[in-house]
Amino acid sequence: MATEFSFIKHTERKVIPKVSIGMPVYNGERFICKAIDSLLGQTFSDFELIISDNASTDATAEICKDYKRRDKRVQYIRQSKNKGAMFNFKFVLSRALGPYFMWAAVDDIWDRDFLRQCVNCLDNKPEIGIVFTRFWVTSRMYPIVKLKKFPDMSFLASDNAFTRVSKFIQLEGVTHKANIIYGLWRIDIARSTVAAFDGVNEEKVYSGLDIAQISYALTFAKCFQIPDVLFYKTYKRFPPGHWLNLLISPYMQWIGKYPSIKERIQKIEEHIELLRMALKRAGALNEVYENILQEKQTKALKQLIG
Repeated sequence: MATEFSFIKHTERKVIPKVSIGMPVYNGERFICKAIDSLLGQTFSDFELIISDNASTDATAEICKDYKRRDKRVQYIRQSKNKGAMFNFKFVLSRALGPYFMWAAVDDIWDRDFLRQCVNCLDNKPEIGIVFTRFWVTSRMYPIVKLKKFPDMSFLASDNAFTRVSKFIQLEGVTHKANIIYGLWRIDIARSTVAAFDGVNEEKVYSGLDIAQISYALTFAKCFQIPDVLFYKTYKRFPPGHWLNLLISPYMQWIGKYPSIKERIQKIEEHIELLRMALKRAGALNEVYENILQEKQTKALKQLIG
């Protein structure tokens, strides 16, 4: 963990929860109530909800303080200034006490049984380091727009680390594989994974950091996917991979809402370099992985420029 963080000691709190949930937020007044309600309404209740507000300028603070008054499981910390998303994701982890940890995005929704099933998995499968569930991806603006079909990810529980990592890397981004970051982690695995990326430039790599972190963790930890749909990831308009998103992309590109081709090429190159760094820091990078990364980069560039 980065040097600006120090972990909370167990002696500083009287009750240690089974699960710590970290929710970083900035200006989330439009959807934070639905997110918090779906967490506080879980059938599994032995958890703490740590909300770190990155100096929001909307009504986020008032909303969170109200939840804190009404439910003792809620902690609310307001940062003195906006320190960036990466800081906030690290901060909530640094405050966690439970042996199990999960990040919670302020605009997502969880089925009432999400935590119970995930906790049962980690309790009964000591060989599993991360557990997540099947999920749907939806639009906040147009709730009828949903993506429901995604590839089988049972390979993530393979005994073979190369199988886990190589197949995960080769999955297309439109499979929304980054959602694994929002699974339930054994806290030591979450902390060692985050610590491995200390010093990474947030401005350059943040968009692909979650995938790199998962790739790193898979080099030494198994991940299990519960077959039930218990998590709902949301996007403002049309989720990547939906035909409506593909339809509107040229228009969004024309009006300057999407990055230019040059910028997107740079993002691809930065993402591959970040994956390379993750494997190197895990002590796993070899010629076979290097070939996989180069093939992935070549394929992505061909798809982009035709």
